Amino acid sequence: MIYEVAEGLVTKRHILKSEEELPDWSWENGKKQALYQSVYCYSPKDRDDMEKLKTVQWADKQRFIQWVPIDIDKGDSSDEDTIRRAAAIVYNLRELGLHPYNMKCYFSGTGYHIIIHEGCFNFRTVLKEKGIINGEPFLDFPYVVKETMRKLPEIGDNIDPAIYQRNGFIRSTYSLNQKSGLYKIPVTQEEILLMKWEEIHELAKTRREDFPWEDEYVGNGELEKYVVTFIPSVRAYTAVREPMFEEHCIYKMLSDGPKEGSRNNVVLRLASHFKKSGIPSDNAKALILDWNNMSLDENIVLEKIESAYNRNYNYGCNDSLRLKHCSPRCKHYESKDVIETPQSFEELVESTRKINFLKELEVGVDIAKPLHLNMYDSDFIALRGEVVAIIGMTKAGKSTFMKHIALGLDFVDMNIIHEENKRGIVYYTGEEAPEYFLMNCCKILENCGKHYMLHHQQELLDKWLKDVNHIMPLPTQGKLSRIEEDIERFKPEQIMLDTLDHFVDKKKGSAGIEEAMLYVQEVAVKYNVIIWLVSQVNRMDSRDGIVTLFSGKGSGSIENQARKVIGISTTDVIRKSHLEFLANSTGDCGQECDFQILSSSRIKKV
Repeated sequence: MIYEVAEGLVTKRHILKSEEELPDWSWENGKKQALYQSVYCYSPKDRDDMEKLKTVQWADKQRFIQWVPIDIDKGDSSDEDTIRRAAAIVYNLRELGLHPYNMKCYFSGTGYHIIIHEGCFNFRTVLKEKGIINGEPFLDFPYVVKETMRKLPEIGDNIDPAIYQRNGFIRSTYSLNQKSGLYKIPVTQEEILLMKWEEIHELAKTRREDFPWEDEYVGNGELEKYVVTFIPSVRAYTAVREPMFEEHCIYKMLSDGPKEGSRNNVVLRLASHFKKSGIPSDNAKALILDWNNMSLDENIVLEKIESAYNRNYNYGCNDSLRLKHCSPRCKHYESKDVIETPQSFEELVESTRKINFLKELEVGVDIAKPLHLNMYDSDFIALRGEVVAIIGMTKAGKSTFMKHIALGLDFVDMNIIHEENKRGIVYYTGEEAPEYFLMNCCKILENCGKHYMLHHQQELLDKWLKDVNHIMPLPTQGKLSRIEEDIERFKPEQIMLDTLDHFVDKKKGSAGIEEAMLYVQEVAVKYNVIIWLVSQVNRMDSRDGIVTLFSGKGSGSIENQARKVIGISTTDVIRKSHLEFLANSTGDCGQECDFQILSSSRIKKV
């Protein structure tokens, strides 16, 4: 078989080598430079014709494959994560019935390559039996390989399919990875599973000429059943840059396909989008019917499309269904400039009638009630989709106050727990380890000192477990983007950040705080959660001993983005603090009280 190879750079291709020539070529030329070879190979009878071509990648010659690669690219991942992903794929291939003699493993100089003997698939035999290959060349072969690899259980979703395109190239064995200064070397499955990445890197400082290869590598149809035998009329040969962040919500609705419970509403959003984009209704019908794939009755789908075109339905960035798929990387994310506008005053009135404002209050968290503050004809209720900021001086009790809110504790009667305020919470614990946070919550609930807590740890956990099991404490690790990942994972109603400062890029100063506040406000709206955050006051007000609405760091970012702001300041009395409602976008503010922090960390209003 004939391979296309390249020396130094992938672009320096169009050199042809036979499979017999490859080992010596790689060993002799790879010591000081990178070498690459094609994933697919060609019949020796086509060599003369291919050497006359300016490029091989689009040649209408039959492609074959002797080893099917899996490329575990390091990219932006850590070395630890990269070897972990490689180990997972080795483990899953074993689960699929592969043995050491079915595949070879390599460290590529940064990532890992696992190549599977073609005999495990028997592509050509399977395709001939299905009547798909009737003659040569069969130019859809790269598509079959790519889709087959994507179909492998527990593996297909975790690999990059771009390597299987018809012009795919892979680094040659024993050649230098100039980026890392390490060689591509063979490794055993056990070395990937058991060694640390540092040990693998140490091995790759030389070309490992003494590697213990298997006596023979073969395949016996172990993966035949996964070979794709359906060739659609519309298919992808090469990697395509999808416009996923033009309007990410529309892209996701289309790519996710019809899902029961939301199909009808998605049809309306898609049709509305196509009309605004100038797509004729007939083309929109063809696109949406293809997306529907016989899931909904086609007559219903067509009626909804026509309704969206005739009635000028207009769904903007704040539409609940589009918000569900919103992404910070979407080009509309910052400005939210895909606007949902009512077509008439009557439509606005009808939309207003559908909102149950009383219910929105009922599902909020009442902050004034546990403090026994009289709000007269108003309220201080944190609503879903809002950000609540707690600002104050160091050691004034901000974090302790937020713990009390999380636990639903009353600030006057220590025997009362406001169950209605206890919601699913993801709590970022700042400088406190999650385990210690949990014990501190038990200490507050028990109203005991640290010494008692330490000597009755198991007893307190058993006693108060049901009163803390709605809180998932997580360590604070600096990246705001993880908040969305944790929301998707734990499905909380509230997020608590202790403190905002841990999530801010300090090099950006006030701009970093503004960026963080804009982000958390967007996340609160997108996921319909309440986000609580603790933040220090600016240095000047801290020095002067005052806390006002404008004391927050960030040149106004906190008070501008937070719908409610609570200020906590120290007093002349030790362990006594002053609390004031500084801002309330949906009601009155100005209510205030003093509280004392007991040795148990329990807060009591005084």
